[in-house]
Amino acid sequence: MAALFAPKPLVRLLPENETTKDINNMWVSTYPVLKELYTTLQDPLKAEEATCKKYIGDLAGLFHNVFGIKRQFIVPHILANGYMSSEDYDGTKSEFIRLDERKLYMLLTMTKRTTMHKERR
Repeated sequence: MAALFAPKPLVRLLPENETTKDINNMWVSTYPVLKELYTTLQDPLKAEEATCKKYIGDLAGLFHNVFGIKRQFIVPHILANGYMSSEDYDGTKSEFIRLDERKLYMLLTMTKRTTMHKERR
């Protein structure tokens, strides 16, 4: 179960201050809601077959380098697309759910504030 919270390839991509357990727990607990509520108006992300093959085992790299997904939002994109880690990607899927980054940013900000308030007590 620990692989859900900090897959090795994803931890290297997340900024140092966002690798906390609270934030990863938040992404894991909210991704089904994100998938249902925040994708309906978004066009899917699409990649060429050759590009997908290049990123076998590196879904985080595909999302960041090809689609321009911000590093702090790679984890929820991986989870919403049905993968548990970046390494699970086999290169066969070429169309992905795109989450609304404005909503992700709001959730991330709320989680950071909650974490800061917990630490102050």
